[in-house]
Amino acid sequence: MKKITMFPILVALLSLGSYAQELPPSPTPGKCYIKCITKDEYKDVTETFEIAPAYKKLTVAPATYKTVEETVLIKEAGKKTTILPATYKTVEEKMLVKEASKTQSMVAATFKTVEEKMLVKEASTKLVVIPATYKTVEEKIIAKEAYKKMVFKPATYKSEEEKILAKEAVKKLTALPQSYTTVEVPYIAKEAITGLEVVPAKFSKGSQTFVTKAKSGKWEYTMLKDCPSANKEDCMTMCYVETPEETQTVATTKLATDATTKKTSCADGISKELCETKNAYQKQVVSSTAKVNESEIPAEYSMLKRQVIATPATYQEIEVPAQYAIVKKQMVNTPAKTQEISIPAEYSVVKRLVIATPARVEEVAIPAEYSIVKKQVVATAAIANTIEIPAEYATIKRQVLDRAAATTEELVPAVTKTITKTELVKKGGITVWEEVDCSIASGNNLLNILYEYNSAKLTPTSTTDIDRNLLKLMREKQNLRVEIMSHTDARGNDNYNMSLSQQRAQSVVNYLVSKGITRDRLVAKGFGETRLKNKCSNGVNCSDAQHQANRRTEFRIIQ
Repeated sequence: MKKITMFPILVALLSLGSYAQELPPSPTPGKCYIKCITKDEYKDVTETFEIAPAYKKLTVAPATYKTVEETVLIKEAGKKTTILPATYKTVEEKMLVKEASKTQSMVAATFKTVEEKMLVKEASTKLVVIPATYKTVEEKIIAKEAYKKMVFKPATYKSEEEKILAKEAVKKLTALPQSYTTVEVPYIAKEAITGLEVVPAKFSKGSQTFVTKAKSGKWEYTMLKDCPSANKEDCMTMCYVETPEETQTVATTKLATDATTKKTSCADGISKELCETKNAYQKQVVSSTAKVNESEIPAEYSMLKRQVIATPATYQEIEVPAQYAIVKKQMVNTPAKTQEISIPAEYSVVKRLVIATPARVEEVAIPAEYSIVKKQVVATAAIANTIEIPAEYATIKRQVLDRAAATTEELVPAVTKTITKTELVKKGGITVWEEVDCSIASGNNLLNILYEYNSAKLTPTSTTDIDRNLLKLMREKQNLRVEIMSHTDARGNDNYNMSLSQQRAQSVVNYLVSKGITRDRLVAKGFGETRLKNKCSNGVNCSDAQHQANRRTEFRIIQ
């Protein structure tokens, strides 16, 4: 929008011939018009652009390990042979030390005495006439009959030494235990892992220039110096002033390469944590199995002397002659003659021994003689018991991968910057006339704004006056521009008063902007104590009311 300085004219008195063609059309008599050249109309456009691209930020969560307990074989299972030796029991064995034989006992004949009526005088005939004559004769008679006598000839013995089994032969079992060899068994105490190394995103620096306000131009009225005419309008010139475009250069960052990860291993030598850790434990393995050696334990013998029959018992038969006795007996010498008278035989009772029971041999069994020998016999044979020797285990701790290294991807958002640039909405430079109240068309217009001493704060009463007078005008006449002028009294430091007046003028501008008036239509100017309305300058004693008159805020139309 072109900025130009407007000036009030009184239509009836306007005599600028050079501008006659630009007079307001169909003016109303008695009204005042302000000649305005419309400004370029701009609007603030907010634009957000990227000054740093979005990129990935990678965080490596390292691999985690968990310690596991593993049972490993440190000694192989084997077999242990336990020898249960043969057990013996002592048994009593009746050993024949003398063979049984028979003995014959001679049972002698028994005799009994019998009275035998022995004829001692034969019967004869007695002759009475001649008696028989007798002679006494001795007769040998068997007093004891002959018999056979059995003479016992006992058995004869000879001593023999006999080797008898005192302890039976057995098998002796010798257990040879299994033997072990100690070997080292390697194991992985910590597994090797693949690591992740973050290759961060790479950026390139750059810049971007934005047009925040396009190139524009405006007409400005200036007054010639040393104007000879009493009418200042005669000395007004209008120049087109060009305003170059406004730019803003913002440093930007461009993403060259996004963040990535690359796998690393122990071979890269970056970290020993990636490497495999080995350890070893000792394990006993069977080098030779248990076995049983069998050997013969010879039988034990003892020498036993015993008598054996050399010649068996026998009997010898011996003839025992009969025993005789001499018996005197009368034998007829001459028989009786003539008269034979029987004379009975005469007998004598003779006692003699006769065999009651003949001699006999009674055979008596001689029992064998035995000796009780104690000997050890195998009760249970030696046996080999094989006992399983369980394997021995040990618990080792080793680290295994619990969770592999992972990459956490965090998207770093793009960095944006929002700039406000002014874009031309409507080209200005068009002459328009704004009808205003003639009372405010020229000169300074007082605003009823009272300030506290040393303060630039607007009071509620002051804002009410601004709303009623100036805000209403600015809203109705969209092409007007005004200057807010603030003044102080002469009390206090001059520089301080200049600053205070500028703050007070700016307070009014800020208030109007807050009500929707664009800032480019307002100019704040503080004059301090340079434009006093009375004589109350420095060093002059004045009343508070007089000083109050100098503390004022005015506005004037500048276009």
